[in-house]
Amino acid sequence: MINKMKIGKWIDLEKFIDIRFAEAACKGIHEHKPSALRITREIAMEILLRGIIGEKTVSHKAMLNKEGKYLTFLLNNQEYGIDIFKVKEIIGMMPIRPLPQAASYVKGVINLRDKIIPVMDLRLRFGMEETDYTDRTCIIVLELMENNKPFYTGIVVDTVLEVINITSSDIDDTSLFGSNLDTRNILAMAKMNGDIKILLDIDSVIAGEGNNIL
Repeated sequence: MINKMKIGKWIDLEKFIDIRFAEAACKGIHEHKPSALRITREIAMEILLRGIIGEKTVSHKAMLNKEGKYLTFLLNNQEYGIDIFKVKEIIGMMPIRPLPQAASYVKGVINLRDKIIPVMDLRLRFGMEETDYTDRTCIIVLELMENNKPFYTGIVVDTVLEVINITSSDIDDTSLFGSNLDTRNILAMAKMNGDIKILLDIDSVIAGEGNNIL
């Protein structure tokens, strides 16, 4: 696992883009029952159509600020992405020590090379159905900032996919979605190869702002 996952080393982005990295890190996949709270493909397409109608009102600068490389992963068969520069490393599942009186989605802490790191289950964070961990389940270790100081936290996802490059032309901004949808955890949505990738505002997710994806 250490040699394959390169634990303790920064991710080589050029090598990471190869999808074989994800296949080496996590093997096999299981179908899971969709959650009623998960964004459906039909809702996402409707949102994107609304965005196309009003796309001229979106600031091009805002879209450019969201361009870049994103690590993509699966939750309940929906693809999500997070800014690759917030990713410290990716590890397979390891023992998680529970914390008393923690939120239901906080699974506990792990000891990663003598560093104590809290871990949350992203399925539970978004109100999805809990599922058994498999050999494809991964922990993404994030490096975030708080009060100008870095801190580390882990998120459990169904499986890691690949690193993709997203341009402004791929993105629809959440400001076009209207006020009836809670999009505090969503940075934007990307349209790629006829599919939809939800780009997460991972800082908001970790901070606990909003309970569901939408």
